Amino acid sequence: VDGGAVSILLKHDVFELLQDRDGRVRGVRARDDAGAVREFTARSVVLATGGYAADPATYARLSGRPQYINLSYRHSRGRGLELGLAAGGSLRGMDNYMSNYGLVLTSDDYPAGVFARPSDFPQKRPPWEIHVNAEGRRFVREDIPSVDAREQALLWQTGGRRWIVFDQAILDAAPPVLQNFTAEDLRGAFDVHPWFRRAGTVAELGRAAGIDATGLEASVALYNYGVKTGMDPLGRGHHPLPIVRAPFYAIRTQATAVTAAAGLTVDGSLRVLRTDGTPIPGLYAAGEVLGAGSLQGKAYSGGMMVTPSLTFGRLLGDRLLPRRAPAVRRGRPAHAVIGSRPVEPRPVSSSRTYAMTQRAFPRILVALFLLIGTGALAVPSSHADESPGTVLITGANRGIGLALAREYAAAGWTLVTTARRPADAADLKALAAAHPGRVSIEPLDVLDHASIDALATRYQGRPIDILINNAGITGNRFQQVPGKLDYAEFRQVFETNVVAPLKITDTFLPQVQASRLKKIVVIVNPGPVDTDMMKGAPIPLQSPAEAASRVIAVTTKATLEDTGRFSDYRGGELPW
Repeated sequence: VDGGAVSILLKHDVFELLQDRDGRVRGVRARDDAGAVREFTARSVVLATGGYAADPATYARLSGRPQYINLSYRHSRGRGLELGLAAGGSLRGMDNYMSNYGLVLTSDDYPAGVFARPSDFPQKRPPWEIHVNAEGRRFVREDIPSVDAREQALLWQTGGRRWIVFDQAILDAAPPVLQNFTAEDLRGAFDVHPWFRRAGTVAELGRAAGIDATGLEASVALYNYGVKTGMDPLGRGHHPLPIVRAPFYAIRTQATAVTAAAGLTVDGSLRVLRTDGTPIPGLYAAGEVLGAGSLQGKAYSGGMMVTPSLTFGRLLGDRLLPRRAPAVRRGRPAHAVIGSRPVEPRPVSSSRTYAMTQRAFPRILVALFLLIGTGALAVPSSHADESPGTVLITGANRGIGLALAREYAAAGWTLVTTARRPADAADLKALAAAHPGRVSIEPLDVLDHASIDALATRYQGRPIDILINNAGITGNRFQQVPGKLDYAEFRQVFETNVVAPLKITDTFLPQVQASRLKKIVVIVNPGPVDTDMMKGAPIPLQSPAEAASRVIAVTTKATLEDTGRFSDYRGGELPW
């Protein structure tokens, strides 16, 4: 800058990219602080304008939810995305929206400030309270060590809201649940803030706080039973007191985010791409304008916003600008953010910076997973331990199978999905439409061995990295008890859940052997999941997405040594 090789123009609002008829970007049009419009031309333009989290309208449009908090960098207004889209660019990363585990905000007038931050890290303060959603259900094991598991679980709850629920005994005995609050501060908040509620009964608390009263009563009763027996429904280990002593308390929290998931689509050379995948000549992008969803995946990864910004900026500067700056006469503007020689940049690392390499196993990994309990374990949909490949999922038209398909598709995998009647699989067809060319839907009746053989023939010679035997039935439970056994019913359950996975595994062995990852998974029992099979069950149910995340977590971490094991959702072994 001091030598005159770079010009920095402050107080210039860039509002348009200059393009030739063939679409090449050749400069920018800006308005200075006096209102005069100026044009700057160059061979290359780099968009490095940040995200859009400080613009509530853009945030709501791209995120599908309000911007609840006002802590984002105030100049993150989405201008770079507007410029890139106007030039013909495209967006990606919206599926990787992430939020924190919830804050107490100052009011319902969004975007709002922060009133209090809960102490949610069990390593620092083990939980005494329970956490429930708007339906009154506990949705995550409160003492699970992984912050990612808690944040991922909250993403699926109504409105991104959770309530911290406790009673008078816990209020008296426990350390304050809010950071930097004294016990007196906490008690006083119930008199001044509308997100703090107290009541004489659990049902009254639910109605006052905006929680389903019936669901809350059931959750408190089940939690208290777990405290008494030591068998918490979600597998929680720290539960020093039941919730029984009036008055009862609830603190509402709201999931929030200060970063923006969506960003401009770029290739490995950071060239902005059109919707058809072709680069826009002369246009590059770096920094948060690429979107947090691409820079860090579906998880908060410390340093994965600023580090790519610094690295990609350095790479572009190194490759677009000449090695030696030409002499510049004083007073003559020189191009700075705009490159000056037409070089084809050497490929740099993909914007999926979270991708890692995993060795291919020399033999086939067969893992039998018995997923029990309802404790949550969530992993980013980026599946950071594996590079994308091809996944075959049976019974993918609903429930856990559909949730698995959504997770893998969002992470860039190629999917082969099956359903007995593909024409009726509306959700699966919508997923295929959203990921053209990467999700195929095949007809398959797992009880029809000829149907299995036909599918294997269609995919002969095509590697299948992960084969997930998900299709299964429960049958009529009342006909599967001693004294009332319906042997035809039992035979159908056995054929569907045992023989069919064996046949599919045996038939698709060549495709799995030809792949890189060589993994086969049989989902035996994922525990209480909110699917058609569990309708009406009087117990807390996990969402299909939560169950899918657990399957993916265990599958991703499994090694050859895990072959033939029954694994719980943490990857621990269950004895035969």
